Amino acid sequence: MKYLSCSADRLQLAERIIEGVWSTYKFPAVEDTKNHKLIFPETNPQGLDLKHQYFHEPSCLHNEGVWHNCMMGLNYVLASKTQLRINEKSEAVNESLHKNLKQLNYDFERNLFRNRTHSPYWDHSTIKIKARPFGKHYEQDDTHCLNTNALSIIYWSFLTQGNIDIEHMWESIQKTFYCEEFNLYKKVPNVQKYRAIDHAILLLAAHLHCLALINDSRRQFLQKLILDLTNVLLNVFNYADPDLIKSYVVPCENENKNSSRIQRFAWQDTWIAITLEMLNVNVDVLTKNIYETFVEQSTGLLYNEPRVNGQTSWGASLCVFTGDLSLFYLLLSLQNKAADHPFSASFDQFLQDNLIMNSISNTCLVAESREFLEPSLWASSELTFALLMSSMDLKF
Repeated sequence: MKYLSCSADRLQLAERIIEGVWSTYKFPAVEDTKNHKLIFPETNPQGLDLKHQYFHEPSCLHNEGVWHNCMMGLNYVLASKTQLRINEKSEAVNESLHKNLKQLNYDFERNLFRNRTHSPYWDHSTIKIKARPFGKHYEQDDTHCLNTNALSIIYWSFLTQGNIDIEHMWESIQKTFYCEEFNLYKKVPNVQKYRAIDHAILLLAAHLHCLALINDSRRQFLQKLILDLTNVLLNVFNYADPDLIKSYVVPCENENKNSSRIQRFAWQDTWIAITLEMLNVNVDVLTKNIYETFVEQSTGLLYNEPRVNGQTSWGASLCVFTGDLSLFYLLLSLQNKAADHPFSASFDQFLQDNLIMNSISNTCLVAESREFLEPSLWASSELTFALLMSSMDLKF
């Protein structure tokens, strides 16, 4: 079955994935060996399984991290613009989601989100055992990260009854992350490391929030920020010339220059290209460079990093992540190139091979990668986002 051939197929798949995410709230069957039957418990005294159950229906939280909850929230916003069967439930879920996400993760003293806060709904006792190879992503993380907060602004900008003071968030972002000396934004407070990807998500947040604003004084600030961030991406991180790309810079001590790093990642480069494309910056050359830099020649899929003797630049094994592929498909769709690009056929075959289908409920989940075939909230949320965006005439 082809999944990408038309918008109706893509929307149907997005709907099945969302329902698959919701279905993980059900507790797994426990084998009763004495009576030779399966028991389906209604509760688990230790809470939900962090790795396999990433929806808590009473709170509508999707696990405990801000990034994935905001991605799923954006999916519900996009779904509301379609005629999906699940729209009524999606709206109800989204209404509870943003309220409980704020209650769980918002730092009211700093007016910023923490990355991840443990809740009473999930079992944290087996993180290191069950959550490999990505166990660290399930641990408590009180860090205020720029890209997480920028994505939260994107999500809240689409909420008509949002419960976050975005004006104060912008003030906190400037105070916490901005370095006037270099005219750059830090990844995290108090660490002078400046990544292109953080500037891209912040740029997208400024662009989308500016469109939703009535306040003229704040719009002027955001319009200037948009120009500054676009210039930084194109001319400081050099995304105007892909041969000279610097993915992040670190100021050198006792010198009047910066140390730049070329370490590239497919998800970062693709998010940057998507952002620039949505601001009507021509990224045809960048898109071609991303494909040629990360492509696996034998399959037409994209590795997570450029290939260096069959490995990443730091010696780890290369992976083909579903999230990376989903974002690149979205980039091609925004450029109206998906139908004719050879990547699309490769990606469609990848989905046929790696979707985790439930034929009884007609729902599905998405594998983390070709190398890690277990279902993943990250992969499911980003593929859904790409499917919905590519099926609509949305050019913000």
